Amino acid sequence: MRRFVSLAVGFVSLAALGAHGRAASSVPTGVGRTVAVNVTCPGPENQRAAVQPWNAQLQVGDSILWNLVEPILSDTIMISLKDSLRTWPFASPARPRGKRSAGGQRALVMGTYAYNITLRCPVGGGPPAFIVIDPEFIIGG
Repeated sequence: MRRFVSLAVGFVSLAALGAHGRAASSVPTGVGRTVAVNVTCPGPENQRAAVQPWNAQLQVGDSILWNLVEPILSDTIMISLKDSLRTWPFASPARPRGKRSAGGQRALVMGTYAYNITLRCPVGGGPPAFIVIDPEFIIGG
């Protein structure tokens, strides 16, 4: 009888552990947040100061939003991967662009991605010029 009770308790414990494992795995992962990256037209010597954070850290399911900020505003922002053969790792859009901000919605694929931020910036009293800054974002699991 004692052996039967021990086996029954052991079985119930294992069944409870199995049910707990299934319930935990059914919880949605990657419930997204939005990671903000602030961008301004760079000074002549320091591109890193123009993008904060330089290495944006995201998780699968997160979105990213590049915001143009003062002191020197661009009138155009465009985002693209440096390696044109790689697939854009967000659900949409493939090449974000805008006047004050641009974003990638819902990260799908883990990895480290070098990308270009192309801005149209005022240059020393002359016409605006396109400036390319090349930081990276990292999507973890």
